[in-house]
Amino acid sequence: MINKSLLALKNCMRSVAAVAGAPKRGPFRDSTLTRILENALQPDGARESVAVMLLGVSPADHLERMTVNTLRYGQILAVSRSDAKKKPALRTRAKISARKAAEAGPEVFAEIRSIYAEHVPEKSAAEVEEILNKFKGKEVKLLAMAREKYGSQAKEEDETQPLTLVAELVVAAHKLKKELGEGPHWDPRRGTLLWLDVNNSRVYEYDPDTKTNLEHDLTGVTEKVTTIVPVSGTASDVIIGMPDGVGMFNLDDPSLQLTKHPDNGTVLSGKELHMNDGKCDPQGRLWIGTASPKPEGSLFVLDSWDGKIDEVLGGVAISNGLCWSDDGKTLYYADSLSKTKSIEAFDFNGKAGVAAVDRLSNRRAAATISTGYMFPDVERGCFTEPFPDGMAIDTDGMLWAACFGKGQVRRYNPQTGKALATIQLPVEAGCESTACAFGGQDLDELYITTACQTGLFDESKIPLAGGLFKVSRDELAKLGGTIRGAVMPHFCA
Repeated sequence: MINKSLLALKNCMRSVAAVAGAPKRGPFRDSTLTRILENALQPDGARESVAVMLLGVSPADHLERMTVNTLRYGQILAVSRSDAKKKPALRTRAKISARKAAEAGPEVFAEIRSIYAEHVPEKSAAEVEEILNKFKGKEVKLLAMAREKYGSQAKEEDETQPLTLVAELVVAAHKLKKELGEGPHWDPRRGTLLWLDVNNSRVYEYDPDTKTNLEHDLTGVTEKVTTIVPVSGTASDVIIGMPDGVGMFNLDDPSLQLTKHPDNGTVLSGKELHMNDGKCDPQGRLWIGTASPKPEGSLFVLDSWDGKIDEVLGGVAISNGLCWSDDGKTLYYADSLSKTKSIEAFDFNGKAGVAAVDRLSNRRAAATISTGYMFPDVERGCFTEPFPDGMAIDTDGMLWAACFGKGQVRRYNPQTGKALATIQLPVEAGCESTACAFGGQDLDELYITTACQTGLFDESKIPLAGGLFKVSRDELAKLGGTIRGAVMPHFCA
């Protein structure tokens, strides 16, 4: 849908240029664009259609936001180019925005960028903002006009909207560099929630009874810690994900002696990626995937500490969201940077003796998180669209997925793909919701980890980003009855 909108936008921009008397493929200046948009507000069929498509205004709100944001990235790029020495951070941000937009539609973005990048450098930031202010408020009117004209094409909303729940902060952000809260896992042995700061190599233990958060600093033994799972049959051993593999250590050992797996450094040899999220299947085998900007990674499984780390799935970008159905016959999985932005399901064969590569089959979509392209909306402090991150599953078989980019966790029915509830984090928590897990003695509370690592938003406005949040049992009860999480298996060493 987005690609069609971009194509339509491109064609309409050419039409606008022709109406303005500009060369068919030539850029048109800010003054011309402003005049055309102002004239387009008149209820004239042709002008209306041009204005509607030019701003991406359609029955789908996200198309409007996407296009307006893309125009703003042109502004950012132009200002940063004209004042690169004074605004290096802005220039870097503009480059990121330009690259991401270019991936969605190279020709379209090049054309949009030319509107500003070639003609605005001589203007000051204030002048650029003044130009853009001429458009403010008119998008709403254009949207109303578009809906009136294209109402028959608008998608009717379901009468039953997902219920919105709230989360409370239980552990404040530690204010370390690029905090990446991740990997929550309830440890019934200790009555604590294990969670991580991936980028700062920290393992935390949050005790809901004492409301304390114990820190284990692993910076001396690993550059990152990406996942954590208790080891079955022990009182305090855990297995963790590391950049080049996995390791084990004892939470009660003050020396934090780390035992590394023999396969470390070999399964990822020569590749620019690192281990990422991991969980154990009902049989106690560790499944752990990799993270990379490109789909060059894998999903691996480690059957036992004495076994080998075997590849199961290739073509992975950022592996996330592992959890299993109650009967152990379905694996739910998310590649955060996949084109589909979906939670996927696999038929799972966990029987003993089945080769690792034969355990997954019948790959399919279980729920779609978003359909649009993901742009950082600096003004709103979030992304235009989220992508799936860490997941949990409750005893009703419903999935709870962290939606990175929107500061949300959503509950989905994997059989229908329908969103049943949304947890919206406070604005001060930012938009980087990373993972969730049920915790508490009865697994009737939901914990949510957050991050503050992209550097795209004003950190002074999101002081809670990087903290740990909780949805209470009373809040979850608003969905009806008692919501409990499925037991998370431990690693069988």
